[in-house]
Amino acid sequence: MLRLSHLLQGVSDARITAGDGQVLIREVRDDSRLVQPGDLFVAVPGTKLDGRRFIDDAQAKGAAAILTEEGGASPDGTTALVIVPNARLALGVVAANRYQAAQALTLTAVTGTNGKTTTTYLIEAILTGSRPPPRRHRDRGYRFAGKTQEAPLTTPGALQLHSLFSQMKGAGCSDVVLEASSIALDQGRLHGCSFRVAGLSNITQDHLDYHGTMERYRAAKAILFRELLSSNGGIAVLFADDRDGLGMRREVRGPVLTLTRQPHGADVAVIERKLGADGTTVRLGTPSGPLALASPLVGEFNLANILLAAGMALAHGIDRNAIAAGISQVNGVPGPPATCDERGGRPVPGRLRAHARRIGAGARCVATTQHWSPSRGLRVWRRPRQEQAATHGPSRCRARRCGAHHLGQPAQRRPDRHP
Repeated sequence: MLRLSHLLQGVSDARITAGDGQVLIREVRDDSRLVQPGDLFVAVPGTKLDGRRFIDDAQAKGAAAILTEEGGASPDGTTALVIVPNARLALGVVAANRYQAAQALTLTAVTGTNGKTTTTYLIEAILTGSRPPPRRHRDRGYRFAGKTQEAPLTTPGALQLHSLFSQMKGAGCSDVVLEASSIALDQGRLHGCSFRVAGLSNITQDHLDYHGTMERYRAAKAILFRELLSSNGGIAVLFADDRDGLGMRREVRGPVLTLTRQPHGADVAVIERKLGADGTTVRLGTPSGPLALASPLVGEFNLANILLAAGMALAHGIDRNAIAAGISQVNGVPGPPATCDERGGRPVPGRLRAHARRIGAGARCVATTQHWSPSRGLRVWRRPRQEQAATHGPSRCRARRCGAHHLGQPAQRRPDRHP
């Protein structure tokens, strides 16, 4: 059990307006249904339900303290009341104080529209060879110590996140590599975390149903670099050869390691490259000397993922040999494009399976085959653009480089076949 005053350490502008700040707290809850006597209930205004509606329920169940925003609750004479400007952000700090694990771990985050999962796999492989086992949060599972937990969200809520950190610390892990989604950043789920290295892959159209505009979407991504990088040597890793990387650099409150897919113009540059059906080989110029990498991953988009992972590993100070060894071990990840045979079994050079989940992903996969021999092809399962969803249903198309066929031209729709 922890005292309320300890849980509130680092919470900006928290005011205890009723009750005893030294009261002992049994557990922290953000779900009133789970409240038991002695708990702190954090009443978070949600996107669907407002936690302030359930303060009376939490008090009736014996909550020792309530944390809410101004006007959310009135003193009842028995429950301590804490008023904060933003309950969402306060919950992240309270969760970190409750579990006391995040500060003992080295935290790394990747944000961006495309490439987050592949990049976290690559960083995990690099860290596995250079440090005790890392932990990875990703789209389809939270993995550590040989276990995988189902992931309902790319980035979990603050209490679940810090509970997982505690489990990871107990399992002997030293690093966390996670995908920082724009929605999680906007909702403050990562407040209470301090990231040693953070990287941006790219920003393309996504989640506009939540953010409304691309400007708000970019602003949500910027929270990672402006507010959550460690003040003690945290490093941002950004592309210097695209607009979003350059724009994000203005938001960073610390040092930046820059990347470019060109031979010069950044801290880490692609001096030589070879992209083919059997994988990717590159030679990078880095601040610590040349770095040769070979990966079975294919395509220009995976070159960017490899470059970002290598840059983030260099920002951690990892040896170049460990970086090369880790990147060579990743054959593919669930969902993003991977070379495979038609049955989805062992890797076969020259055939690409891709699940194009986002706008532009299908075109990038098709473009990947431009350097392949004419007999090799690409099959794309396409999800319609968000803005065209009303007029375009599921479709299946095959793009082939042969004869006079235009690269990327869809075949006739087959209404009897769906992805």
